[in-house]
This record gives sequence, structure tokens and C-alpha cells, in this order.
Amino acid sequence: MSDIFDEVNLTLENRRIDSEVRLQEHIAGINQKFPELGQLEKEIADLTQDQLLKSLNGESVADIPEKIEVLEEKRSELRKKYGLSEEDYRPVPFCAKCKDTGVVDVTEDGKTVQRPCSCICELLAPTLLASGGINKYPGMSFEKGNEAFYTNNPAGGKVYTAIKTLAEHLRIPDMVLFGTSGQGKTFAAVSAARYYAEHGMPSMVIRLSDAQELMMEYRKIVQAFYTAPDKEKRVTALRDLIVNAELLVLDDMGVEAKTPNSEADILYILDSRAQLGKKTIITTNYDIATLRERYGARVYERIKRSYKCYSLSPKKEG
Repeated sequence: MSDIFDEVNLTLENRRIDSEVRLQEHIAGINQKFPELGQLEKEIADLTQDQLLKSLNGESVADIPEKIEVLEEKRSELRKKYGLSEEDYRPVPFCAKCKDTGVVDVTEDGKTVQRPCSCICELLAPTLLASGGINKYPGMSFEKGNEAFYTNNPAGGKVYTAIKTLAEHLRIPDMVLFGTSGQGKTFAAVSAARYYAEHGMPSMVIRLSDAQELMMEYRKIVQAFYTAPDKEKRVTALRDLIVNAELLVLDDMGVEAKTPNSEADILYILDSRAQLGKKTIITTNYDIATLRERYGARVYERIKRSYKCYSLSPKKEG
């Protein structure tokens, strides 16, 4: 995952360099058009260099600042005369929003926080969607959502709307989505993960059974005398993403086969992410009581203590 951000940072650096090159070319054109300005720029630069060299040699530079100030005042008058402004001497960034820094300040709950700029999200999104397994669910996004789906299920519709609102503010909490098959649990969860990825936040969607197999593969690699480098890199990257993704969707909890490491793997994932402050959505067809019976008290206590639990199944009348 770090490789992705290294590439983006390189892109930002190249954009800043390009802006500076264009600025210098623009200034050279101004100085060619107005030779007086060009000569002043040279004299100021020469004096500045002379001041630095004399300072390094311990010589007096008392008279140089005043000379530079006089030249700068004359330069300012000429710029005004020729209709030039400060904007003519500032680099024009590729992105006006973030000035090619990659981040913008936004206000959330009365506080100013930094978020990835939309220009960076455009660079990151394709890779984040692919690496996080979200591309496996092409039809699942808030844009493709249809609240009419919940017409006969107001409770499920209310949960879906809440998740959509929370995701759009990048404020998804740890949560468990309960409900029988076909109630929109996975749709809501994947849509949230997609929104995060499209806004530059690493996210991942993985069935718990696949996560379990991945953790098993990782253990084999750690214990093996030799593993093919490509396989080791791929498995390690996916395992790291399970822990470090800003938003992880563990889909279909309860359908995976039980193994001697099932409970330990789940506890490792939940505890590691909790320590890092990363958020997790669990979807399951089971209710909370059945989860406790299947996974034991330790997993149940983690969920009860830290996760908000919502049912998307229609409420029974009476």
C-alpha cells in the first residue's frame, strides 16, 4: 500500500517542479519583453549572491541591504508601469484547490481537519478500488442505490440512509449489520467502502471465509523456509490491508468453516484494528445471540463493547 502513496507523492513533486519551470519560463519572457526589468533582476541577484559570499568570508555587508532595497523599489515601480502583478511571479499549480500539496482543509464538527484533495483521490481511487477487492462488486455504490428497495422495510431503509450519511462524512463507526439474506447489508457496507476508496481512504471488502484463508496463508509464509517472492508480497500486502485499511468490511460472518484458528484470527483482526483506530463493518445473517454461541464470549464481548449493531431485516408486526 505504501507504494501507491509513494507514486502519488512523486506525482505531486513532479507537478510542483513543472509549475516552477513554467514560472521561470514566464519570467524569462517578461524580462525579454521588458529589458529594464531583466537588468534589475540581474543586479538584485548579483548583489544577493555577493552579500552571501561576503558573509561567509567574514567581510562587511552593511551597505548591500540598502542597495538591494533601492533596486527592489525601482523594480516594483517598473512592474506597476508595465501592468504586472504579484500573480505574474507566482507558480500556477496543477490543482488550484490544494496548490499541489495533495490535501485540503475542511471543517468537521467545528474543527479544521485535513483531507485528501479531489485531485489525489482521482489518482488513488482506481488502485484503492482494485487492491481492496471493491471492484468485485461493480453494482454496489450509493449512486446506484435505490431507497425504494426498502419500501417494505422502513427499518432497513433507515439504517441504509444513516450509513450513507456517515460515509459521506467519513465518519463510519465500528458496526455489525444483521439481517436475513437479501436485505441490503452487503450493498450498504460495500457502498460505504467504495465511497472511502473514491475519496482517497484505503478500504477493503473481504468475505470472512476469505480473510480466514488469507490469514492461514500468511502463517504458512511466516513458517516456511522459502516462499516465492511474488506470492509473499501479495499475501503480506493483503494481510496488512486487513489490519490497516481505514474501513474494512468483513462480509458474511458465520458462513465460513470453523478451524482451530478461527477465533484467534477474528480476535487478531478486531483487536489490531481497534488499537489503530480503524473502522470495521461486519455483515452477518445471524443475530447477536447466535454469534455469541458460534464464536464464544471473547468475540462477543468485543462486538458488544465497541460495535453498534443494526438490523436490516423487516420488523415483524405485532
